[in-house]
Amino acid sequence: MSGLFYCSGIADECAERLKDQITMHKLLGWDYIELRNIDGKTIDTTDTDNFRIIASLLKENNMTSKDV
Repeated sequence: MSGLFYCSGIADECAERLKDQITMHKLLGWDYIELRNIDGKTIDTTDTDNFRIIASLLKENNMTSKDV
């Protein structure tokens, strides 16, 4: 069996704010992030406008998430 493996962290375990979550992942050298909670809200309850902000921040920081 062959394939690629990506190291990713569960973002809310290191910080509450997305900017801080991204910073911590970058410090670890990770470009993949799993989003559960951002600013105290679960990703599935995020409204469309906030979702766009999240997607934009991830793109600006060259981060990839299967959640966005």
